[in-house]
Amino acid sequence: MPLPVVMLVAAMMLGGCERAPAGDYDTARLDAADRADRARQEKAAQAMVAETQDAVRWKMMAARIDALEREVAALRDTRQMLDATLVADRLARVEAGVVDKPEPVPVPVATPTPRPPVARAVPVAKASPTPAKRAARKPLELDLR
Repeated sequence: MPLPVVMLVAAMMLGGCERAPAGDYDTARLDAADRADRARQEKAAQAMVAETQDAVRWKMMAARIDALEREVAALRDTRQMLDATLVADRLARVEAGVVDKPEPVPVPVATPTPRPPVARAVPVAKASPTPAKRAARKPLELDLR
């Protein structure tokens, strides 16, 4: 047998001896392990993103609460300042003797004057308005907004 044929036969024998299914099994097992590892990494990344989003939400909420607390404190300070100003003004008026009392206004008393007797007039009936005058009147409009 010539040498190339021997090599071909040897290659076939060696090829037949290889465990092709085992090699495919190892590749499939490695692929499954890679997929599981990727899934585990993706799950961990999603958990980190969710934690980060929660932390950002908490920080934003805390900032909003702090801003509202500052506004409430400013309103309280303003109210206290206004109350203190009003009390100080009131005390100043009391000390000055000027109290918010309306001064009594003298009411003029009318003295009746005698009137001469007047003759009674005969009542005259008023004429109803003409159609032209009725048309000239504007109807009553109500604004119900």
